[in-house]
Amino acid sequence: MGEIRQNEEQMAAIRHGKGPMLVLAGPGTGKTTVITHRIVHLIQEYKAAPEEILVITFTKAAAEEMRARFHALWNRSNCVEFGTFHSIFFRILRESGVRAGVFDEQTGRIVMTAFFEQRLGLEREEAQTKGEEFLCHRSRRINAGEMAVQDNALDAALYEDADWYYEEEKKKRNCLDFDDMLLRTRALLWTDPAALLRWQMRYTYILVDEFQDINPIQYEIVKLLAARTENLFAVGDDDQSIYGFRGASPRCLLRFPKDYPHCRIVRLTVNYRCREIIVKAAGSLIAHNAERFEKTISANRRGGAEIRLFVYGTEEEQAASIARQVLRQHREKGVSFRDMALLVRTQEQSRPVARALLEASIPYQCPGAAYSLCDHWIAKDLTAYLRLAVDRRDLAALRLIANRPKRGIPGFLIGPSQSTQGYGLQDWLEAEKLSCSLRAEVEELSYHLRKLQRMKPGRGLRYLWWTVGYGHYAYVYGDQHYVTRRHVRQIYKRLCLEADACETLEDWLGRQRESGASEMTEEGIHIMTMHGAKGLEFQSVWIPDLSEGICPHEKAVSVDAVEEERRLFYVAVTRARDDLWLSRTKKVEGLARKASRFIEDLGDL
Repeated sequence: MGEIRQNEEQMAAIRHGKGPMLVLAGPGTGKTTVITHRIVHLIQEYKAAPEEILVITFTKAAAEEMRARFHALWNRSNCVEFGTFHSIFFRILRESGVRAGVFDEQTGRIVMTAFFEQRLGLEREEAQTKGEEFLCHRSRRINAGEMAVQDNALDAALYEDADWYYEEEKKKRNCLDFDDMLLRTRALLWTDPAALLRWQMRYTYILVDEFQDINPIQYEIVKLLAARTENLFAVGDDDQSIYGFRGASPRCLLRFPKDYPHCRIVRLTVNYRCREIIVKAAGSLIAHNAERFEKTISANRRGGAEIRLFVYGTEEEQAASIARQVLRQHREKGVSFRDMALLVRTQEQSRPVARALLEASIPYQCPGAAYSLCDHWIAKDLTAYLRLAVDRRDLAALRLIANRPKRGIPGFLIGPSQSTQGYGLQDWLEAEKLSCSLRAEVEELSYHLRKLQRMKPGRGLRYLWWTVGYGHYAYVYGDQHYVTRRHVRQIYKRLCLEADACETLEDWLGRQRESGASEMTEEGIHIMTMHGAKGLEFQSVWIPDLSEGICPHEKAVSVDAVEEERRLFYVAVTRARDDLWLSRTKKVEGLARKASRFIEDLGDL
């Protein structure tokens, strides 16, 4: 393994022998290092067989990263098991004779969206929202053992019907969802002493990462598995518990010393990530939470950092300023774009800033979202029509829109094989083998393009939408791909608004090319939610829209909810290694907003 150069706190955790231990690991304090080095220590010093060591975390990516970090230390053949809660529990069930598939979250959303569409006659977006609300409440009810539905949820009768429908769909597919895996694993270990002993004998040492995110049933199962030896090594930070909406509760971690009165507690209190000013501000912030372990985090890195707070009049002013700051960091300080991040409470907040970044030709990366309007599939289709109106031999545009809406044009005419033959609309019309019906379709498309050529862009888009029939196609395509009709309408209206500012098709096409000059790239600044940033770090971080109702979120009305929002902001603040820019606007969507209470909680900036 080589020499371990850790601090005394880390070494105390790594060298812990048998029995329960709770490691309170603040941000940037080296918890992954502690876990991986402890595994090696167990194998070397306690002669533990690798196959009797179980390491549990919450995501497959985290498990794989932990495995890779361990293999870098211990490159011999081994059978240490790294897995998520669900993968471990599903394995227990499978080896106990359960034969079923997995009813994952995406399947659940699709099923319940269909239920509320049919039952309440809702449009897809409203049905999706109602379905997600149902699934959230259902999961929390199971995990917390509560039967009542929370405020503003569904009425009891409809909830029962939805629950029945959900269960029936699982039965039809012979599948288990994640809650089933938890409940059935707990039931198995409760009722089958032989099975419980078999798994207790298999895993002599159990290490659990991100223990603050565990839910009550997961905790019960882990305690059952560890009951024979009590060699349970729990690593977490109650100050970073941010997944209450999934049923997670920091109270499991908080009650660990009560459940294991003889456990040892080690606090990792040296932050190796953030500069001192950031660590102090974060400590001042989180100290306002009442339900937590007392701890004081100190910084290993001193000086050379700043926290700045800006107040703007509007969201547009804020966005433009952030773009300038990002560019300045890159040009004057040499910070790479990929080492910067914009962290938002909800994804919608990032749109104005993303637009400003695009206009400044600043690359960005935002998995799962396109923030340039011209990158949207509707924009690409409509732009392709206008490109083809200007140039009939634009083959890429022709292939894109040939069957949007559907015209029955066969693939051999529009496939890649035609790219070297210079095929265009006129070539199609001159082709001898075209049937009468297909020739009529091509002639009609050619007629529409001639009309578009004489129109201004705004009028051209409306002509395509209503007369050519692209609008109907967009709605149908959206329905098939779970895109709401409201979203389709919004994109169309935004495109028309931009097109109305252009006089000619050439102006519009030029503007589209300029808008698309900065695309999403792995080299760009990260745009992500605070939840999505958990576990990551960046040299420079921007956190905009620090107003009441946004951060903390307007739905956070209870004391517990506000404390979780504060923990979420704490996570966001501690993603920054060197520089942290905070900002808010006096108005949000035209309405006055007060400054977030969390700004004051940070202390003197």
